[in-house]
Amino acid sequence: VEETNDPQNALEKLDETTYDLIFLDIRTPGMSGMELHKEISTRWPEQADRIIFITGDTSDLLTREYLVAHQTPYITKPFDLKKLDTIANEFLAKRNI
Repeated sequence: VEETNDPQNALEKLDETTYDLIFLDIRTPGMSGMELHKEISTRWPEQADRIIFITGDTSDLLTREYLVAHQTPYITKPFDLKKLDTIANEFLAKRNI
């Protein structure tokens, strides 16, 4: 497991590593999670299919429209470790990873 709160660092990591699963917050400093998702989709489309968004704001119209348009799974805040584990395992099982 690796983590970063810096979108540029995330891009650098993706340049070097392939991940089974990526949790990506919608709200990130310097670049929104949606912008980061678009960049990942362009540069590493196979990695974009491994993203689960994390959001605390599904009431935001722009966020809802983006999630629907891209059919990207998401988990809403607050969540506990058990829910995170369940979502990750279900996601990986569907993709046979």
